[in-house]
Amino acid sequence: MAPGVPALVLLSLLSVPSLPPRATGCPTACRCYSTTVECGALRLHIIPPGIPPGTQTLFLQDNSIMRLEPGVLAPLTALRHLYLHNNSLRTLEPGAFHAQPRLLELALTSNRLRGLRVGAFTGLAQLRVLYLAGNQLVQLLDFTFLHLPRLQELHLQENSIELLEDKALAGLSSLALLDLSRNQLGTISREALQPLASLQVLRLTENPWRCDCALHWLGAWIKEGGQRLLSSRDKKITCAEPPRLALQSLLDVSGSSLICIPPSVHVEPLEVTANLGEDLRVACQASGYPQPLVTWRKVAQPREGQPRAQAQPEGGSPAPGAPAASDTGSGMLFLANITLAHAGKYECEASNAGGAARVPFQLLVNLSRPPPPAAGREPRAPGPPGEGALFINDYSDGPCTFAQLEELRGERGHEMFVIDRSKPLFAERLAARGTRC
Repeated sequence: MAPGVPALVLLSLLSVPSLPPRATGCPTACRCYSTTVECGALRLHIIPPGIPPGTQTLFLQDNSIMRLEPGVLAPLTALRHLYLHNNSLRTLEPGAFHAQPRLLELALTSNRLRGLRVGAFTGLAQLRVLYLAGNQLVQLLDFTFLHLPRLQELHLQENSIELLEDKALAGLSSLALLDLSRNQLGTISREALQPLASLQVLRLTENPWRCDCALHWLGAWIKEGGQRLLSSRDKKITCAEPPRLALQSLLDVSGSSLICIPPSVHVEPLEVTANLGEDLRVACQASGYPQPLVTWRKVAQPREGQPRAQAQPEGGSPAPGAPAASDTGSGMLFLANITLAHAGKYECEASNAGGAARVPFQLLVNLSRPPPPAAGREPRAPGPPGEGALFINDYSDGPCTFAQLEELRGERGHEMFVIDRSKPLFAERLAARGTRC
């Protein structure tokens, strides 16, 4: 039996053959009984056509369905129970279930889901039980389950979840059972569990917990009253790191032992003068525990009377001062085909649960010695005579610069982001804004 699917499903399947099948109005090879349609283990690649619109229970388990075609479930507005476990679903399109307002139970156990888009469960306002165990989920983003106000059970065990964002469970005020066991969680925030006002059962075992200052709240919360949500087995939250605490129970570790080492960050050199058209790489090395997240930013200097730019305007390019690159452990700022717009002040920030550290970096652009044009590249117009190294920090150049970010991978797997001025921009968007690059 697939993980997270109750015995009720098997009992329903075993009882089906004892009833006389309906002669008409049933998909080929399926069996239809009153308001139940059973199409399990038929090697189906799609949901079969011809399912009666009054169907309330639909069995599609043990097939090879890879995708829910848009609108394929739209006629089934009376559906109450949908079993799609043991298939090959890789993604759920937003609105895939928008026509199932009466659905109470949805089984998606043991598929190949690697992510859940916001809006994937739109329309399931009556859903009570959601089985997502045994998939390949790696992270749960903010507001993933926002449209499930009456959900009571959420089964997420046996995935590879290593990131649970603070608002991923927002909207689940009726949730009574949350199973996150057997994943790859190293930490979890107090904010992530705050929306769960009705929680009665919480399962967190068999995760590689990182017992540092960020997990101090969890141990204290369990001891103060959270233990009522945990069975005796679930209370054994075992530390995987740091090595000195490995295999110890979180509840047995004193609060003073749950420490973090604030980041330290190093950039060398702190100032570089580059020629037009050159490529530049600047390394930012960070250390600390847990391993810091490294982020490069171009520092925006707002003009007089203007507010400081926000991180990223909705629907547009990142504003000046928005993150330019991020990586865990070490960050590399890679500027390709340098122009005057690249000149200015940058900042490398390293952050972890223990704090944050920042180091400034300054880029000057030299106009006096432009390099020869590369093969296949149009020659550039020379700058004004007599100008040497110019320090440029123009507020209006920021969106053009950061709109041209490209992600690369370093030899050791570290992420790098390229600001490539030769990459074409979205002409219509720029024209609408009156932006010049």
